[in-house]
Amino acid sequence: MDTGELTDRITARVKEKLEEMGIAVSDSDIEACLKGKEDDAPCASCCADGTCDQKNAADTGKKVLLILTEDHGTDCHALLENSELAGTYDVQCALLSDYKTEMDRVDTVVLFNLTCPNLSKLCSGMADTPYLQTALQAIMSGKRLLVSSDEIEYLRYEKSMPAPMWKKMSGELDFLKSCGLTVVPKDQLVLAAMNRTAESPASEESCETGGCEITIRRKVVTERDLIDAERAGASCIHLIRGCIITDLAKEAAARKGIRFCCD
Repeated sequence: MDTGELTDRITARVKEKLEEMGIAVSDSDIEACLKGKEDDAPCASCCADGTCDQKNAADTGKKVLLILTEDHGTDCHALLENSELAGTYDVQCALLSDYKTEMDRVDTVVLFNLTCPNLSKLCSGMADTPYLQTALQAIMSGKRLLVSSDEIEYLRYEKSMPAPMWKKMSGELDFLKSCGLTVVPKDQLVLAAMNRTAESPASEESCETGGCEITIRRKVVTERDLIDAERAGASCIHLIRGCIITDLAKEAAARKGIRFCCD
């Protein structure tokens, strides 16, 4: 078998595998990869003006919206290809990057594939897959998490699941909600992701001490909220009763000299 025939076979096989994963590429793209490229050669992300989105993504200063999924589906593509999200976030897929994520740059994580096992493991702190490890890291880092109700497996069995099991699963979901997870309808995922940036989560009020006071009306306050409060020049944060403050948020408040008050 000559080199040309071998290359053709490899190209066909690689293309077939990529198409199974929902990734469309041309034969020429695959051949270019097989032959190898020089460091200064254009890549698939290079534009006509010579700029490269892939190389400069980390230099845009945008926060990361991380899509966390276990398999290559089509639902997550709507977020990856959404121009509105791309204008605000550096939208990334954890699976495509082998779950190698710069968590410091992540602002919001959108969860897919929240199966019953994944739900229970997350609540118990068990992370035996890259997907769960990344999700757990996001929770422990105080990141904002979103999930579509369609992606929560146990909710599909409301009419058939025995009451004790339903109660157990609901308790686990409530636990994750208390850790910063927000459940939204599928058609509101983009809106929910944009709300954090498009609308301020807190209302500012004048403060007699020379700083300002802000009010956060969510049920969970995270480290991200403290960063936003510091940027707003806040010295005091008013919370609703029963609000949960994550440990990272408490540590950040102590470092920044910001007080918490319950309304």
